[in-house]
Amino acid sequence: ILGVETQEVIICRFLRELLDPSGTHQLQEKPLVLFVQNVLGYTDFDASEAKDAKVITEELIHNKRRVDLVIRTRKRVIPIEVKVWAGDQDAQLSDYYHYYRISGQNCVFYLTPTGWTPSAQSRGKLTVGNEIKLLAFDRNIRPWLESLLQECSCESAKLCIKQFKEVIKKMCAASAETKLIEDILGLNNEQFDPDNAALQAFIAIMNCSDDIAHKVRQSYIRQYVKLGDDFQFSSQLDTDDKKVDSH
Repeated sequence: ILGVETQEVIICRFLRELLDPSGTHQLQEKPLVLFVQNVLGYTDFDASEAKDAKVITEELIHNKRRVDLVIRTRKRVIPIEVKVWAGDQDAQLSDYYHYYRISGQNCVFYLTPTGWTPSAQSRGKLTVGNEIKLLAFDRNIRPWLESLLQECSCESAKLCIKQFKEVIKKMCAASAETKLIEDILGLNNEQFDPDNAALQAFIAIMNCSDDIAHKVRQSYIRQYVKLGDDFQFSSQLDTDDKKVDSH
């Protein structure tokens, strides 16, 4: 109802709460251990290391950049960049990598709905699979949530986790549709082609989108509402400020 699937900040806050050993889920270190071991692949991570871990959102680094999620323990620092709808910034992942490399971290995790590759402008000379590790909400986060449900006895926490699974489902469905459209329009290619026929058609539709949307509404109403043969549509006039309601 709240449209959380489009809100990166809220999603990161919820992930932080689940990962926090002192979080309201009442599972102590278990969620963090399962996440770092099974999702991030650090099999040497255990409850003793997780006990004093800190999970930080929006950690400020140089150039006023903020990293979405950072896990800090006595032994390691793990940066995670989360992208749901926002685009990559220039040299974003490259900056993150070089900043945390000083602390001994040799990669940056990149979490998106379906595990897509970051832009060349963001990653710079970094390679995917080595310095950048791809994560997906549908492939990595959802199984982790399932494991938490099996461990959790707190009913309110279980309800929140189940609802978050639904958020991920909606997020991934919307994201997949958007990515498909972008692929058809050629927006995900390294070499952008402004003469792409599909892109030109899309631009033409966008240029007359108000008229098309208006006709879609009229057609929908005529199909499902009995209006009478002589019914005519007209714009509604707001008598207070004389503004026409375009809907």
